[in-house]
This record gives sequence, C-alpha cells and structure tokens, in this order.
Amino acid sequence: MRTVAQYSFNGANQNATDAKQLFDKSCKAIEAWLAGKGELDANKKTLHLEDGRIAECEIERTTCDSGATAKWVVSEPSGESRFCTTLALANSGAEVALACNLSTGFTDATIAPRPFTARCPNVLRDILGIQPGWRVGESGVPCRAVKFSQAGQVDNLINLLRSPKRALPVVVISSYDGFTLHPDLAGLLSIDVCGLAIVVEINDEVAWEFTNRVGREWSCFNAGLRIYWPHLDLAGL
Repeated sequence: MRTVAQYSFNGANQNATDAKQLFDKSCKAIEAWLAGKGELDANKKTLHLEDGRIAECEIERTTCDSGATAKWVVSEPSGESRFCTTLALANSGAEVALACNLSTGFTDATIAPRPFTARCPNVLRDILGIQPGWRVGESGVPCRAVKFSQAGQVDNLINLLRSPKRALPVVVISSYDGFTLHPDLAGLLSIDVCGLAIVVEINDEVAWEFTNRVGREWSCFNAGLRIYWPHLDLAGL
C-alpha cells in the first residue's frame, strides 16, 4: 500500500478530564462513521458497505492504569484498487493524540501509473470539530474558514501570519466587489485542506487595509488567493 496522506494532532485540552472526554467523544465519532458506512459482522472483521461492497476492518482497544488507546483500520475495495483509512487515538493523563493515515494499493500485477483521489475523510473533520479542539504544535486546527470582515481585524490577520509559533500554512482568500473566484471557495477549500492549513476569508475592506499595512507584494486582494507558509521572513512583513 502507498501512503498518500498523513495527519497528526494533539488535543487542545488543558486537563486530564477534558482529555478523557475528547478521547471518548472522538471514539464515538469514529464508531458513528463506521455505522454510517455499513454493518459490521459479529467478529468486527468485515464491514458490509451500503453499496454492496465488503470492506476489511480491524478494531483494537486497550486500557490500562495510565490511559487508553484505540485504532481502526478500514480497507475498502474500489475496482482494481483498495483504499485504506487508519485512525488511531491515545490518551494518558492530560494528553490526547490523534493520527490518521490514508493509503492505496492495486490488486493486479500491472506496473503502470494509477490515478487515485484522496480527500480529508469526513470522520476526521467530525473529530477535529469536537471541543476543546486540536492543535498542531501550538497552532489551533479550525474546521471552517476564519472570516475577517472589518478593517480593525487586520492586526489579528498580521499577527497570525507573523507568529513564529504558527505550524500550519494560512490560505488567504480575498474578494472583489464582494465576490470570490467561486461562490463557496472558502467553504470548499476548508473542507479539502482541513487539518493541513488555516483558511482565511477577507472582504474588500480588509484586503485594502491589509495592503496598506504590508504592501502589495505581501498582500492578497482583487479576488486573489495566496498561501502564507510558516516561518515567514518577518523583516518583509
């Protein structure tokens, strides 16, 4: 199997009680995801999908005095290929961690390039939306686009971009006369890059104030879209 995407997060909780609740709610979200896909057999090794396909399933749960772990592996057939989703959770004291791995492979012996589509699983977005949330390093992981609609919020945008502790790229989407390149570009993009980037949507007022503050070469305006990677050259912004 070829790994096509990997995610790793830590809980944004502050104490052991919140961590345990985040772990338990995340486990329930995964169980609900499996129930929505189909029906598990008695030994929980086979998942009968609603469209008639049969997926292989592995579920492991362990507990001890110091905490708990849980892992789900779902391998689904799709034509001549298989797509595997692996989700793992761990909780110990005030710490909780989440990992997700997406991989694909082909069932025939042909050596040739093969197309595949890998998107952020719905279940991962569900988990990332559970409060108190998740983080990568010290960066929070929002599931929806962050909107700035007033010129006075430009300081918040600049501080976000300049932060030396930011671990995720920021994708800024600007409007032109109230319109973006696609009517729901921010919503669709925040779904595709959930867990991998922070999507920020700014209107015309914010875009031009942002331009006045940082200059055209660092700004984003006129229905533009720009990626700001972590560890920017702070002297230039």
